[in-house]
Amino acid sequence: MAGLAVWQISDTAPVLVKESPVKLESNLESWIEQCPALVQFGLTVLGRQVRVDAGPIDLLAIDAQGRLCIIELKRDLVDRKAMAQVQDYAACLAQMSGGELRSCLDSHLSSRDLDLDAILDERDAQDALEPATRRLSMYVVGTRISAGLDRLVRFLSEQHGLPVFVKRFTVYESEHGERFLVRETADEEIEMPAEKPAARGGWTIESVRADAVAAGQGDAFDILEQAARKHGLGIRPWKNAVMYTPPTDGRRCFITVWSKPRDGKLKIFVETPLVPEFFPRTREEADAALGEPGYRLVDVEGAREVARGLDELFPVESS
Repeated sequence: MAGLAVWQISDTAPVLVKESPVKLESNLESWIEQCPALVQFGLTVLGRQVRVDAGPIDLLAIDAQGRLCIIELKRDLVDRKAMAQVQDYAACLAQMSGGELRSCLDSHLSSRDLDLDAILDERDAQDALEPATRRLSMYVVGTRISAGLDRLVRFLSEQHGLPVFVKRFTVYESEHGERFLVRETADEEIEMPAEKPAARGGWTIESVRADAVAAGQGDAFDILEQAARKHGLGIRPWKNAVMYTPPTDGRRCFITVWSKPRDGKLKIFVETPLVPEFFPRTREEADAALGEPGYRLVDVEGAREVARGLDELFPVESS
């Protein structure tokens, strides 16, 4: 993977910013715990140095869709050995009972004054800790990426449906002592089917829609589905939710729609921060069209507003 070069724009000319001598590995774990959006928007850290049979998981988080996220930090190079290690952690985590997993997280959650059940409820993921319904994704973070690692990531994603992400961070320091943390945000694009049922359970868009219709939310659900199809978003159903993804990477979730109503409305999650990674639009344009990122409740008119926002963000050329 290519290296980075950073310039600071001054009144006279761009000034090259040098890499900082700060030891990134000794700070990054704390920085990510304090600001999980460094890795991905919508994450909440549930545990730090979570002990499993294969060793301690640096950080264990949960994303907006209720997937448990293993975050492994490497001092320097992310290579195949690191990928094998994080998969070993995932294998251990997949076999733990819900009670065991709760026990591993209790100390950290208490120290951070976090309510695990409230976090799960926010995501409609009350069963996320149970082995049969537990979903996992993996993040490996370092300062250098081994050549050819994208082939392994592509294989795991395309052939086995494993959401694996590799992130590279670098700290730069200006001549005035200002420090900048830079992350490479362009993950390897993974061509995946536009519509693919979850690996377990055989859920489909129709089965999730049936739940929305039964809850009296069919019209709003249909408006959002039609808008997603109109703009070529990928579709990944899961139990009581549908995740609409960038067309080139079904591992990431752009808009998530749950079928279970909240206060008589559909709950959705919009991740506008990923727009610049996959579409030729800025974060500012995405926020202007779709509103602030995060959870929200929508009725039929709210669903129409989201659909209009997608039309504004991704205008369809008339023939």
